[in-house]
Amino acid sequence: MDATYLPELCMKEILIDLKNHPSSLLKCSLLNHHWNQYFLPELWKNPFTKNFETKINSKRLIETLIQCLTINEKRSIIKDSNIINKNPYLMYTKYLKVIDLNNLVSFIILSFPVNHHLQIYKLLCFNFITNSKNISKIILSKHSVFNNNTDIFLYSNSRNLSTLKEIEFNGVILSNLIYNCSKICNDLRTITFYDLFERYTGDKYFNLKNLIKSQKNLKNLNIHGFLISQNRYLYEAIKFQAHSLNSINFTSIDFNKHCNLSYLTKCENLVDLQFLNCNFYGNLLSNKIINIDLYKNEEENDYYSDEDVDIIHVDINFRSNFFSKLNFLKFENCNQFGFYDNYSLILLIFGKNLKRFHIIGESDSINYLRSIDLLSIIITKCENLEELQISKCFIIHNNNNNNNNNNINNNSDIIVDQIIRSKLKFLKFEDCNQLYLLKNSSLILSFCGQNLNYLYIRGKEILEITKNLNLLLLLSTNCFNLKLLKLSIHEKFLNYIPTLFISCQKLEMVSFNNYDQKNLINIDLSKIGFNLPPSLKKFTMKMNLFFTPENFKEFLIHSKNLEVLNFKSCELFNNDHLNILIHYRNNNLKRLKINSAIKVDYDGLSRANQFLKIDSPKLVDLNILQMRELMAVED
Repeated sequence: MDATYLPELCMKEILIDLKNHPSSLLKCSLLNHHWNQYFLPELWKNPFTKNFETKINSKRLIETLIQCLTINEKRSIIKDSNIINKNPYLMYTKYLKVIDLNNLVSFIILSFPVNHHLQIYKLLCFNFITNSKNISKIILSKHSVFNNNTDIFLYSNSRNLSTLKEIEFNGVILSNLIYNCSKICNDLRTITFYDLFERYTGDKYFNLKNLIKSQKNLKNLNIHGFLISQNRYLYEAIKFQAHSLNSINFTSIDFNKHCNLSYLTKCENLVDLQFLNCNFYGNLLSNKIINIDLYKNEEENDYYSDEDVDIIHVDINFRSNFFSKLNFLKFENCNQFGFYDNYSLILLIFGKNLKRFHIIGESDSINYLRSIDLLSIIITKCENLEELQISKCFIIHNNNNNNNNNNINNNSDIIVDQIIRSKLKFLKFEDCNQLYLLKNSSLILSFCGQNLNYLYIRGKEILEITKNLNLLLLLSTNCFNLKLLKLSIHEKFLNYIPTLFISCQKLEMVSFNNYDQKNLINIDLSKIGFNLPPSLKKFTMKMNLFFTPENFKEFLIHSKNLEVLNFKSCELFNNDHLNILIHYRNNNLKRLKINSAIKVDYDGLSRANQFLKIDSPKLVDLNILQMRELMAVED
């Protein structure tokens, strides 16, 4: 078969493989006319987005787009006769499907004099909308001067924007843009809104509500910031689209008792719900639902008071007939007291089909858990859960601790009854001091261990709490299907690593650490090597270990499939170890990390680097020339 004229199915397969490789797409498009008609549209459908392969030449891109303008338009904005008189090979703008106006503005600012910025922007926007009949996504500019002076929805050809499926609003002075968008676009699938809290908002929030309500089949809603006094518009819009929404992402929003999340129970097709950097003042869900339908003065900016709303009292099981399809629930960097006041009700309503559940605290402050039996609730209410992550959360110690421990013990029969039904595959518990998980780890691992593939239990706090808890023995008893394990561990339990490896023969990646404890630890690597699972590809021990070269030799002889070996905290790794590595390494081993080694020299590293990559050791008496030579070998 002639490769220059491959069938359509083959061309589509090549397109799928090369869609993130613009340089390869360009080469394919230049092969002949047949290849050009397939690959040029893919190359130009979204020219503004950076990718991992190449950086965008912003000046060249804008000049190419300017070539698509008429001669009179070009003369009004540029003096370069080469660009004015040069016509494009094709009208590239007809292939546009994604238009990132924010990046367009940045590229124009970088490439042209300031007095032409706005005119170039206006002419290019008009050209895009005129020539492209299949625009699916627009990202509006964050620069208010461009938003304020160029309303693309008022262009004579703005009906071409009726094909839009996704829009992102950025910056300030958005009120008119949002209003005019609602007149043109009624089939958006995704709306993203970034609120920069401008002093004068006009009817921005009211218009956004109407835009959301006007869509025929809205699936995804992403709201980043929203004035608390305007939250009623947001809830009214969500309530209107309750039957179609699949995904909601709230970022940097304050919720109070008047703006709880009870209306989310009406979103019967909701699959993804995320809260990032939000504050909750009062209950998230309540047995009191606020009826804002009776609120009459919705166009006023002042937030309504208790007297303005009708409070409907309902039973705590007001949505007992509600069937949640929620698959992913996430709280990250939130003031989460509201969640912990309602954890049981939230999981009762949304937990039935929940598969992924994340609670992640703030990295720069302590995020407290109440003294609650959270894990037992998760286990008993989320029977289809496959992924659970609890990170950077700390417990408040109070007099109720004993009562909560009793509650866990009382629930043990319920938990054991659900062992057979456990579907948990991913458990991450990091940088927490959640005593209830650690003190009941045997019960919890017996519940979830059978299907567990990925397990993270790490953190200085965890290391302190688990001094008398042999997690390795628990894992070797319950978790036979582990593929990835990252664990903070005390040195007195290291001799149980072979026991773990004997039981967990499917392990592909293992990492142990003791969080920068500098004491020297003697370890027998030969026993560990003898019991390495054949599937293990990466083995990491972030500890200051000591082992003899002969002991290292026995380890290497048995590590036949290992690809990465990480001893980055081992200070006494020396040239003798490197010589053993050269002679007894397996052919699969590609990388060794010995970042803290102080007993190696340039000659030893240079020899070892001929066989595998050695990661950044601290070298003794190494001059600049030798360092450059070594870096060249590593590359």
